This record gives sequence, structure tokens and C-alpha cells, in this order.
Amino acid sequence: LRVVEVGEGRIVCEMPVLERVQNRYGTLHGGATATLVDTISTAALLTVSPHSGVSVHLAVTYLAPMPGGGGGGGSTAIATAAEAETVVIDARVVRVGRQLASLEVQLRRRSTGQLVATGTHTKFL
Repeated sequence: LRVVEVGEGRIVCEMPVLERVQNRYGTLHGGATATLVDTISTAALLTVSPHSGVSVHLAVTYLAPMPGGGGGGGSTAIATAAEAETVVIDARVVRVGRQLASLEVQLRRRSTGQLVATGTHTKFL
């Protein structure tokens, strides 16, 4: 995972979709996607709040498969980070109130810009 951009209420990261985060079909695992929504949105929150909070709601909408590179789907090839497809994770803070923070995340395929998943995250501060 590499941080590409950090601003007030926003963070953008990139991650190669290597075998360790792929499902058996060679695409980004749904659990890995949910983990990215959780952790990267929390990082965005920390750009505007000293509190990371605790999750009260997290939702992910899976829109398209995010292919990896080699290794997945029973292949014997193992992709390096340079060979793997890259997912771009763009998280932003929608609102921070006294008790709750609302966060949104988009995951896109870097090579095409295709939206592959969206997430919303609500945290109790």
C-alpha cells in the first residue's frame, strides 16, 4: 500500500492486487476491499480529528471485479508489484459531528479509472 495524496479530510492510496489479497478467481477479495474501506477512511478521518473512533456502520457496494496479476485463480505464475493491476483507494470525510463521523470511499482500477467498489463508513468518536 502506498500513500499517493493526503489533504484535509482526504487520503488517496494505491495498492497492487497481489495474490495475497486475491480470491480464487484472481480478483481483489471482498474482505480485502472492506478492510481497505475501513482502514483508509479512518486514515482520512485522522487528517481532521484526533480521534480514530470506533465503527458503528460499514457498507461496501461491489460494482465490478478488480483483477489482480498472476498468482490467483489457480495460476502458477506469481506477479510482482510491477506486474499486478493496481487499485486506487480514494477516501474522504463527509462530515464530523460531536459524536459521529461519516466517511466515503471509492476504489478504482488505475489502468482504466473504472469504479470497482464504493464504501460508506460511520464512526462513533
